[in-house]
Amino acid sequence: MLPTQLKAMFALCLLGMGGQDHVALNCLEKAIHSTELESWSEENSTFTKKYPSDERRWIIFQESLIAPVNKLSLLASVADMIQNDVKNDFWIPRLLDIFRHFLKDLDKNHGVDKILSGRCEVTRNNAVKLLYAVTELIISNAKSDLISSIETGIDEDKVAQQVVTDIVYAFKIIVRFEEVFWNPNESDWSLPNSSMKTLKLLSSALSALVQASSSGIANNLVQSIKNAFANSCHVMSIICRADSDTLDGLFGWTSSNEEYASEIWESFPLVSEWQLPFHKHISLKTFNLCVASCVSSFSGWEPNEFHLDSLRSRDNGNIFGISISGPSVAGFLSSYITDEIGSQWRMVNSILQNLESVEYERNLSRRMNAEWYQKVKDNLKKKGSEKNTIACFGEHDALRILLSFSNLCLIAAKHSEEDQKDGF
Repeated sequence: MLPTQLKAMFALCLLGMGGQDHVALNCLEKAIHSTELESWSEENSTFTKKYPSDERRWIIFQESLIAPVNKLSLLASVADMIQNDVKNDFWIPRLLDIFRHFLKDLDKNHGVDKILSGRCEVTRNNAVKLLYAVTELIISNAKSDLISSIETGIDEDKVAQQVVTDIVYAFKIIVRFEEVFWNPNESDWSLPNSSMKTLKLLSSALSALVQASSSGIANNLVQSIKNAFANSCHVMSIICRADSDTLDGLFGWTSSNEEYASEIWESFPLVSEWQLPFHKHISLKTFNLCVASCVSSFSGWEPNEFHLDSLRSRDNGNIFGISISGPSVAGFLSSYITDEIGSQWRMVNSILQNLESVEYERNLSRRMNAEWYQKVKDNLKKKGSEKNTIACFGEHDALRILLSFSNLCLIAAKHSEEDQKDGF
């Protein structure tokens, strides 16, 4: 009989080779349920010096090779293996079940928090890998179930309900472990790879949530959508640096003044006095992210509103695609984003039937035919910069997140009445 640690490594090898997933997952489950393997190691890291990030990653990798196998390190290795390769629908639900049960057991005595606040770099790194893997698998599994349900037309409301529940669970993981999933560099407002990965996960999750929310209007699903909206607000407060303390006011919003009620909105500009700090942070972040899609030396995550003066003190400040005429800043965005904005304006007009039309398509066409716009597009083609290379820190994914969040608000408003409708 092989020792338990070797059985665990055997399961890892089988999973890596492929073609024997069922056997591999059986071996993995036995190893995780075994009492002979420790859940995780509390041993301190063997190095305490501060190293450059690249060198530090190499040392952590070195230590992980000589450390004894435990359940956390085993599942972290599996997480490494499936990174960017979540394709096999057959084993995703089962692997996700293994991950979730292990995290639940680990968390009974605040084990996850102890690991993340501990001094052992290897163990902390393994926990971070597992949290990302669980979140990614939850979202991937939810999307797969949703696509299958839509294609077959079987139990659409039931599947949509489960998808919303699963996405909300993923949101709760991100909110609880905010320091793992979101840590922009405040010296230059760049994003590490981990935070950019978080944006991709959130973009995918919110897209699935919107799709699930649009697939049915059963009463229980409408209530789930509103619950999902509340949880997505907490996620938005993290990435947009909006104070989460203001969310209580957002959820309990009432029209204390009749002039703020959306039903009487008829013409632009609309009143803005009703906005809470949360709304204002979202608006500021949206503007900065749009500018950063056109300006290479400006990060969309900077806390202050974009202004030309902020670029003049920087070296190599290149403005690729904005035009400033009077008080307005105009730029360009991807066709997906502009099409989605048009779709949402049509939804706004269907909800607020007294509101004047913005003639979005006509105004967009006029902008796109402007001389400065055509000149910028030609320059980008010559420089080979057309394929989303200006935005360096996940700004395109962030804009997709904001659009999905906006869409979710409109869906919730469509199925609400009076003050609650105004709030959404």
